[in-house]
Order: sequence, then structure tokens, then C-alpha cells
Amino acid sequence: MNIFAEERLRRGLSPQAVAEQAGLPKDVIDALESDNPSFPPPGHVRDRYVRRYKEFLGIPVLPEDATNTLTRVPVSGSGRSLALAFVGTLGVVLLVRGAGWAVDAFDRWQADTAAAAARPAVAPAPDAAGATPDTPAAGASLPAEAPGAGVEPSGAPAEAASAASVSPGHVVEVRAIESVHATVGIEGAPPAHDGPLAPGESTRATGEGPLVAEVSDLSRVVITYNGSRVLPLHDLEAPRRLVFLPPARD
Repeated sequence: MNIFAEERLRRGLSPQAVAEQAGLPKDVIDALESDNPSFPPPGHVRDRYVRRYKEFLGIPVLPEDATNTLTRVPVSGSGRSLALAFVGTLGVVLLVRGAGWAVDAFDRWQADTAAAAARPAVAPAPDAAGATPDTPAAGASLPAEAPGAGVEPSGAPAEAASAASVSPGHVVEVRAIESVHATVGIEGAPPAHDGPLAPGESTRATGEGPLVAEVSDLSRVVITYNGSRVLPLHDLEAPRRLVFLPPARD
């Protein structure tokens, strides 16, 4: 006779009375009083029944009688060793891979730093007139294939390239990318065009004297001299006056 049966009999209760008053199944009461280890099965269900029966009979509840405990599954020594070995191996693999990633990242950083240190500093290349973007030269800068053009703000004297550098032929053309006002012609003569140009429209001037192209906004046009595009410096959105000298004569 175990502690449950002794306390129940001391109180003068039958198993059926306990089942009704404690709310426990009678077969559970019989199993607990007979020390049946398989019913209820080990786990949180059995612990709950033990706790409830002890509380009903006034028997002190021990820590191992606490409710909501997880099912106790016996683990053999070999199984525990395998689990610990697996966890240890996984930890080592992750540690090695993490160290490899860190080394690769450090190597890449060193390579990039060395490449940046070895790369020479490149200063802004001067244009045909000897100017850089920070220090523009007075007048215009022309590509090597289109010498002979001078640029200055509208109303100021034009600084032209040396006449000896002008290639044969003497034609200037202005083509509008966006709506713009342009004046094109021979200097000192009535202009060939003086007015607005719509997108896609163009005007040109040719002659023996200096040719002038005055544009309200250079960013809205493409200017060519003897078939080569002119690339002026300074603020392209400001009005500019370009002067093209005639070819040099022998």
C-alpha cells in the first residue's frame, strides 16, 4: 500500500468518492495507488495527475511533481555523446568558415588599398587653349581637327586662333537641339541668320572674311567649323560669340 492509498483510507474515502470529488479518473487513481509505472504513461500527464491527487489528499507536493513538465525521454550515454559531438563539429565548421570569410574580406581590402595607393593622381588635362575646367582660358577652346574659333561673352572682343592654324575651307554651321536664338554670318556684313532656331533647324555662313556665330545658349546647339564640331569652354548656358578667322594664305 503506497502513500496515496494510506492517506485515502485514513480519510475514509473510497476510490469512487475521490474520483468524484477530485475530478480524477478512477482507473488513474487505481494505477497511482498500485504504483503502476506505465499508466498513466511517464510525462507531463502523469505528473499532473500525481500533483492533483497529492493536493486533494493534502500530501506535500515535491518539485518533481510540478505540472507542465516535458516528457522525460531517457537518453543513453552513446546517444548523448553523439549529440555533443555533432554540436561540437557544427560549431567548428561555422567557426572555420567565418574565419575564411574574414580573411577573404581582409585580403580584398588590402588589394583595393594597394591598388588605390599605386594609382597615380590624374590632373585635369588641359584643352587646346591650355585651360582646365577649373582655370578656363580666355576665349574658346577648339578640338585639334577644328582650329580657328574664338569664344567670349557676347559684346566683348573675340580672341581668335592664329590664322595660320586654319585648315582650308571656311564654313560655320549652327544646328539647334532645343529652341535657341542665333546670329550667324560674316563679321561686318548683314548676318545670314539672326533669329530663333527651332529644334532640328540649322543655319550656316561661308565667306572669305571672319565668320561670326553668336548664340544665346551653347548647350542648346551643335556648332561645326569646316565639318568638325567646336567644343567651347566656360559657362555654356551664357550667351557666347564665336569668331572664325579665314584660312591662311600662302
